Amino acid sequence: MPPGTYEIHVGSQPQNTNSGPYIIATSCSPCICPYPNGDVENNNLCATGGTVLTCGDTVCGNITPGIDGQDYYYLDIFGPGCQNVTVNVFGNDTPGQYPFGQGLNPQVYIGTATCDSLIAGDLNSGIGNDALIDSLCLPPGIYRLYVMGEPNQQSFGPYVLSVNCTPCQCPTCTYPNQDLEPNGVCSGGGAVIACGDTTCGEIGPNADNDYYYLRVDGPSCQLVTIDVFADDTPGQFPFGHGLNPMLNIYPPDAVR
Repeated sequence: MPPGTYEIHVGSQPQNTNSGPYIIATSCSPCICPYPNGDVENNNLCATGGTVLTCGDTVCGNITPGIDGQDYYYLDIFGPGCQNVTVNVFGNDTPGQYPFGQGLNPQVYIGTATCDSLIAGDLNSGIGNDALIDSLCLPPGIYRLYVMGEPNQQSFGPYVLSVNCTPCQCPTCTYPNQDLEPNGVCSGGGAVIACGDTTCGEIGPNADNDYYYLRVDGPSCQLVTIDVFADDTPGQFPFGHGLNPMLNIYPPDAVR
């Protein structure tokens, strides 16, 4: 319980009709988080470090007023294979947990290692109104995890941050693979795709390129939209797998 003056009420049961003496005994001791402190400063910006967490880790942290508006951590997911990652942040609203009633209404986010893309986040899906990211299937790699007070960094207090994992089937592309080698140079051919087609491909190391023929049927002109979904598109199969793609389209008679 936070410091303050509280009212204790003692009443008889049932229906306040029985009577007799009683004793009230009270004792108090400081609230101490039973887990290691993972909130190692300076960790308030993506670029300023943070403790490395992995599956099975549980640590303590504290969001304080002022410059400490959020705490960043590295999240290292080991292979082989993908892992279903569950992240709990226990704060003000989880009975039985050390931080209960001490002020922090947490929000939690997972992003790419450089914090330039958000993968998942939550405000209040856990017990009470505490934050929970539940069963997010991630490929092995380094991610960024961070905690802040909600709303808009305006709640403060201690928290417990817990990461747990179970194996999951890595996402796979559900479309046909038209990345038919050799197609690494313009003169080397490539599959013919047309308006409405969706295809899978993969860029390998050693300056790989993939060329395709795009057939646009007439008789009139067509407004063509081409999307390449890769590392940075949440909800699409390749998300987090590494490719930062570029896309070019050439007219049939272009000199390249």
